[in-house]
Amino acid sequence: RLGVERGHGYSTNGYGSGGVFVSSHFRGFSRVDIVQFLRKNELPYTGGSCGTQLKVKYCPTCPPHGEKPDNLWKLYIYLKDGHYYCHRCKERGSFLDLKRRVRG
Repeated sequence: RLGVERGHGYSTNGYGSGGVFVSSHFRGFSRVDIVQFLRKNELPYTGGSCGTQLKVKYCPTCPPHGEKPDNLWKLYIYLKDGHYYCHRCKERGSFLDLKRRVRG
């Protein structure tokens, strides 16, 4: 894992716990920002365990799932470092990546 030099807005080891590079600029996003984004884009969510993550009902990158219960609530947004991971389609990235995917 190569780091990016300080001074470019990134930490020297900006990898979140999910192995996804998360810029130090993520610090500008709070739980409130993430929740507002999910509400604005009509993505149902629920709080995860111990308030460390949010679970989203629909992953914007998953193929159609026909509302089958075992295919819902697979997208997790981890609040500590701002990465997301879908346990269905294996899509992962930073919160900014998720925003880009949702907005197209």
